[in-house]
Amino acid sequence: MILVRHVIESRPPALVLEADSSAAEAALFLKEHRIGGAPVLAGGELVGFCSERDIVFRVVAAERDPREVRVSQIMSTDVITATPDDKVSECEARMRERHVRHMPVLDAGKVVACVSLRDFLQAELRESKSEVRSLEGFIRGS
Repeated sequence: MILVRHVIESRPPALVLEADSSAAEAALFLKEHRIGGAPVLAGGELVGFCSERDIVFRVVAAERDPREVRVSQIMSTDVITATPDDKVSECEARMRERHVRHMPVLDAGKVVACVSLRDFLQAELRESKSEVRSLEGFIRGS
């Protein structure tokens, strides 16, 4: 059983956006860090999640000025979260059910990481490879 803490244990601090940032600043932030979205904070508290999709649909396609629109105006506010002690399989199921690709991880109410479906799939693949190596060793009698 893989826990979220196993996926995030060696990561640097979470990349986050501020709610009062402009959509243009958010787009540059996402591009600079090569990520598809980030948790949004206001006063240090999680208030939403802003994805590249939010920017495209709610700013570009709506023909709004990205320098004037605030992240707080376009972010998703119904954010599902995880804790470090949650099971990866359960988090992955919740993400698929809600059709989201990213999930902020909270520890004592603070954002400590953000995980993606890709992170979970990679962790599961590593665990499967480890199990295969163990079984191969058992079969060979090592």
